[in-house]
Amino acid sequence: MKIAVLVLCICLSGCAAKIIATTPRSVTVDAMDIGSATPAAQSECQKHGRHARFIGQTEAMYMNGYVFDCVQ
Repeated sequence: MKIAVLVLCICLSGCAAKIIATTPRSVTVDAMDIGSATPAAQSECQKHGRHARFIGQTEAMYMNGYVFDCVQ
């Protein structure tokens, strides 16, 4: 049972949005979809007193990158 819980936690952590790159004016998030990427980008932009505005998507072999500008 403990092993099943551990495996589930590892699998679910792979679904979480991850910040790939960030500057005070932009952020790129690796996520399953735009719905999970947006809150992560918004949180990152708020660190600089800005809010996230979606500008595009990049696709690589193992990544769905959602790119946001951090605007005032």
